[in-house]
Amino acid sequence: MRTLKIIRLGVVLLIGLLCSSRQVLFAACQNEFPLSFLHVGIGYEASASPGNLTSSVTLAPDGERGTRLIITGVVYQSDGKTPLAWAVMYAYQTDADGYYSREQGGNRAPRLKGRLKTGADGRYEIRTIMPGHYPGGKVPSHIHASITPAGGKEVNIDEYLFDGDPFLSKEDYSKFAGRGPLSSLVTTVKGDDGVLRAVRDIIVNAR
Repeated sequence: MRTLKIIRLGVVLLIGLLCSSRQVLFAACQNEFPLSFLHVGIGYEASASPGNLTSSVTLAPDGERGTRLIITGVVYQSDGKTPLAWAVMYAYQTDADGYYSREQGGNRAPRLKGRLKTGADGRYEIRTIMPGHYPGGKVPSHIHASITPAGGKEVNIDEYLFDGDPFLSKEDYSKFAGRGPLSSLVTTVKGDDGVLRAVRDIIVNAR
């Protein structure tokens, strides 16, 4: 029995190493394992365990081309009043030219990505750049995100959208009207330092 467990562990580790070479083997790995398994090497930062996370994450490092953007807010439990403490948020986006990755198509292997863990007060901060539009497309700029409550399951939330985007429709504005800071359609304000800032609060119905 002990030998079998060791063999199984070795197989899992080997698959993890193979999947890290995603330019060659990603399709095969995706077919054999659920996306939650692949988060280790593709979505989530493998080097950042939940215990090492803080309430702030930098998706776009210094030197990344684009207009700097800081998004802050509070994540609440389903009652909309109680802060959701110690929840892990995963976020990813395109670069200034609208690409998730120059080597991979689609959003399966985003380059600008990261995780944070909300504080005891539910607060979070994302430091990044304004995402670009998809090349040749008319999809509004956006940031993808999901939240995993402590001891709960991952919950996808509405994408972050940006007021004034030329590709937003009347339906988009109508959908998010009157929601204030809870709207996923955020308003950015440029500071004297040239950095755009926005606020978005989030209510999570934990499962």
